[in-house]
Amino acid sequence: MPKDRFVKNFLLTADYASEDTKKKLSINGVFDVIHAENTPAMHPGLFLVGNIKVYDKNLDSVYIDVKITDEENKSITERDVPRLELTLPNKGNNERSINIIYNIRNVKFDNFGKYRFVVEMLGEKVAETVINVRKTDDQK
Repeated sequence: MPKDRFVKNFLLTADYASEDTKKKLSINGVFDVIHAENTPAMHPGLFLVGNIKVYDKNLDSVYIDVKITDEENKSITERDVPRLELTLPNKGNNERSINIIYNIRNVKFDNFGKYRFVVEMLGEKVAETVINVRKTDDQK
């Protein structure tokens, strides 16, 4: 068993994501770059999608927080991304896996550069992904 309670399997941004009744993820349009002519740039909606392994057998539920920050580590959201509370699957083994799907609307990027999406579970940072906002003519 890993020493950490939580281990990231993956975390990414996409145009759309969903989960079926058997917890199987469907993810469309994975991206890590947004092209914009000017800033501030508004993205109408994106999905933050992840899968986290939970190794702590004593946990029955977790809460998940998402923070979106710019290169200066300042929050770019006008209000906090709502906290997600999940009941963990009850399995007899040491490893449980949970899917995370956040539909985040109207994300405003004030400048060109890198933006971090950080996932915390029970206050512990467990995953991070980065989006680059680039000027439209810089599509290399």
